[in-house]
Amino acid sequence: MLAQPQDLDDADIIITDPLTASWELFECANTNNRVVFKPRKSKILVNDLQVAKQFSMSGLGITLLPSTEIKEELKNQQLVRVLPNWQGASRDVYAVWYRRQLLSSRASKLIDYLKQNVDF
Repeated sequence: MLAQPQDLDDADIIITDPLTASWELFECANTNNRVVFKPRKSKILVNDLQVAKQFSMSGLGITLLPSTEIKEELKNQQLVRVLPNWQGASRDVYAVWYRRQLLSSRASKLIDYLKQNVDF
């Protein structure tokens, strides 16, 4: 476990594009306490969240991933939070259609999936 975001400087970092520039981290107990971590070096650079997750699960480094992508892996202890008192920035999810009754079945299933799996 790491104690503070500054401890990431000594860790092997897996960067997921487009999150390459910096990681905005907030303390869970005090979201006003914000740190921007800019990796000085990365071990691996990928452009796919699933690949970054697999590399991290294989012990190749630490990565910043959306909680929706790692919910099961955290539950099954395949992954652990290395900074348990810190979290990444929240991101918005938009699904915009003119009328729900005009949706295709695939789009309707996507909205249902988002409602079940994304914290709003």
